[in-house]
Amino acid sequence: MVLAAAVVTVINQVVVVALNHVMTVVVTKVVMIAMALAVIALLAAKIVLKTVAIATQHHVKQMVIQLAMRQNLNLIVQKDQLATVHVALAIAQRLISQVTVAVAIMRVHLTVASVIA
Repeated sequence: MVLAAAVVTVINQVVVVALNHVMTVVVTKVVMIAMALAVIALLAAKIVLKTVAIATQHHVKQMVIQLAMRQNLNLIVQKDQLATVHVALAIAQRLISQVTVAVAIMRVHLTVASVIA
């Protein structure tokens, strides 16, 4: 009986060592899988962040271009308004000089008429 108990004890110890080894392998594999999943998650996060950065950069670039185009358009409008005022001023000066000439001619006619009369 003692021999049988010793054999059972040895078998139990062998089973415990084998189960311990199996559990170590299983835990090691689980940790490796978890690490691989963590690396994949980090790579996915990096891709998402890069995509967001590119999209944001593109959006900001478009906004800057639109703002620059608006500024350019405002400058063109102001230049057009300035040209319009310049033309109106030139026309007014021309009219004033024509009125001045007409007044001078009228004075000459009045002077001639008063001399003749």
